[in-house]
Amino acid sequence: MAESPKSAHGNAILAATGLTLAALTIAGAVLRYTFDDALWTQVFFAVSIGGLVGFSTNWVAIKMLFHPRVRVFGVQGVVPSRRLELARSVGITLEEHLISGDRMHKLLVGSGAIDEAMNRLAAGLPQLLDDPDTRELVSREVGSTIQETMGDVIVAAKSKLKEKARGNFAAIVGGGTAAASLGPLAGVMAAGAIKSGMLDSIVDKLIDNMADEMRKDGGMDGAARGIVKALPARAEEILSDRKLRAKLSEVFGGMAEELVNAIDVAGLIEQELLARDEGELEALIDRVAANELSFIQVAGGGLGMVAGLALVWPWLLIPIAGVFGIMVLVARMAEKKHALRREAEQFADAVVQHVPAQPELPAPHDHPEQMPAPEESEPVSASTESESS
Repeated sequence: MAESPKSAHGNAILAATGLTLAALTIAGAVLRYTFDDALWTQVFFAVSIGGLVGFSTNWVAIKMLFHPRVRVFGVQGVVPSRRLELARSVGITLEEHLISGDRMHKLLVGSGAIDEAMNRLAAGLPQLLDDPDTRELVSREVGSTIQETMGDVIVAAKSKLKEKARGNFAAIVGGGTAAASLGPLAGVMAAGAIKSGMLDSIVDKLIDNMADEMRKDGGMDGAARGIVKALPARAEEILSDRKLRAKLSEVFGGMAEELVNAIDVAGLIEQELLARDEGELEALIDRVAANELSFIQVAGGGLGMVAGLALVWPWLLIPIAGVFGIMVLVARMAEKKHALRREAEQFADAVVQHVPAQPELPAPHDHPEQMPAPEESEPVSASTESESS
């Protein structure tokens, strides 16, 4: 795997720092041996060797994350020795905190991705249906859907028409004209026709014949082609409806949440990490955090040089400890502040989710026909004016 520019720059800094500290330590040792009684040689040697120890210990600690990759004298790097546990832990953590179903739902709905997808669908649908093969495929699917739905429609139509036919036939046969012509037989004929099922069979035959005629004449295919032809022109209008967009956003968000929940994200991440060897993982981390790791090692050298002064003047341990305590206190305060901010953000998100959306009121000029007409003042008659005067 090729070395990234960031990693190469960090390695150059580490090499220069290590060589410089090593040279200073050697020079300090020579000066310390040559000028044994001089205080400045003691200070120089203590500072240089303290810096070298601080730098080298941090360098060794970081290298031992991945090295040695095989067990040598019972020692193995942290990542190679606990590779399976680390991969499983990383997968579970990412699934719980980054790629969970509810987070994907919030991301899709809150980022406007669903609205953007519907806008692109409405804009690209005419171009998509311009292709003859696509148009024919959609027409076949629409026709098939009409055929499947038509059975239920026919059953419902038969039921409604039978009720209407029974009522109308009873009204006609039992009416005044039929009663005058047939006398008492009118009611008997109406009851017999209804009970015998004659009207039901007539309605069934009539609707079945109409459906067969539509199938033979290609009415279904024509209806499907008409729907497909009108779809591009109506797509933008249909998808611009607020209620429909809200419903589609809810449906698509739920589908995304179900999809993510159905996928074993932790298992996939674990398999992906286990499929890579330690060298690839080390190179990946080095590319991402090369500057930060280099800073840790160089800072270790600087702190070691400061600590080296305490070897010459032990009283310096008091201010060093004070500075260290202040740094720890500031770090703790920053962590608490960050935790409070996170709690406030989570509370605000929870409040927003539980507040019902207020319905949008129509603008005053959206429906001018519903606006009340201004009241006209009644004219004052001349007689009224004269009386008042």
